[in-house]
Amino acid sequence: MVFLGVFIRYLFWRAGVLRRRPEFTDHPEEIPTAVTQMFGWKRRVHVVNGELCPDTPPALFVANHHKLDDPIDLWPGIYWGSKGGIIPSFVMRDDFFRGFPWTWLPFNMNHLCEMTGAVLISRDHLQLGQMRQLLGKLGKSESLVLFPGRTRSRTGAWFEYRDDITEPGSAGFIIGNAQRRHPGLRIPAVPVARTWHPVRNTSAVVFGGAMYLAADADRAAQRALDCALLVRVGELVEVHAVHLVAVLVWLHALHRGNAPLPVKEIETAVADWTKSDGHPCIDARLRAAVGVECRAALRYFAASGLLREENSVILPRAERILACPPWNEHYRKTNPAKYWSNQVLHLPGVIQWAEHTVLEGG
Repeated sequence: MVFLGVFIRYLFWRAGVLRRRPEFTDHPEEIPTAVTQMFGWKRRVHVVNGELCPDTPPALFVANHHKLDDPIDLWPGIYWGSKGGIIPSFVMRDDFFRGFPWTWLPFNMNHLCEMTGAVLISRDHLQLGQMRQLLGKLGKSESLVLFPGRTRSRTGAWFEYRDDITEPGSAGFIIGNAQRRHPGLRIPAVPVARTWHPVRNTSAVVFGGAMYLAADADRAAQRALDCALLVRVGELVEVHAVHLVAVLVWLHALHRGNAPLPVKEIETAVADWTKSDGHPCIDARLRAAVGVECRAALRYFAASGLLREENSVILPRAERILACPPWNEHYRKTNPAKYWSNQVLHLPGVIQWAEHTVLEGG
């Protein structure tokens, strides 16, 4: 009722009846409960390394960005990781909700985002007032989430820089200026990553250890922090069965074309990997039921037309698996094998295992 009440008052404000716009952030106890029920967070989202999340603000969280709903699932991860001590705001572009269908709605999506605490910025021309709002939130002991990749990854790469974007968004610059404006304030830069599981529609929110910037840090030190944060976020992938099966199927198609691949070989290889030290963060359900998870992943790829199964043998369609769509297409739909492989190609423990499995297996 509180949630709906805020939304109804917003419509009255938009109609000019109310002078002050209501804010969801005015209700820090009721709104998290209502939204948790609405999005089914208890069922869908789990936290890994929650002890590494600060308990109190201010903090600047630095995350990967793959799906439109990343903020929706990162929010409870940070809220739970901080034991309810941090209600995060998100830095987002101010021109996303343009055109159809957004302009046809009876409400303004930018307004609703701001009402949840989002800070809207111009991607290419950050305005002074917008920067002041960012620094002001941190200075008032609030917390922000920044996506230094600037935009969503279409190909699945953990960070994807394209067009004229040659550098990551600068967490170091924001922290440096906030600490300069508020002497004595130390703002942790916290790496965090969301991994989505496409079969179960669940998310893992994984935290890394906080990093800090010296009070007198120059631009070079700020940029060094930015790069270190990207490396750390890249290590926070929760590897699941879809990742591992995708890499095996892709490499098999690359080296062996349409040759049959026994399902048992996939399950055995994945089981061996989960028992090794190939990566510090592995999906718990994969560890518990390798066969079930691998077969679910294979059905997922079969539904996309990349392969089919007959008598416990996989028959790959190499031309589909190896296809390279343009980067601006949604790889997750056009070639999910490459999309999910791309998410873990930067992890040595995964790629070395996959190459050894495919090449030695032949």
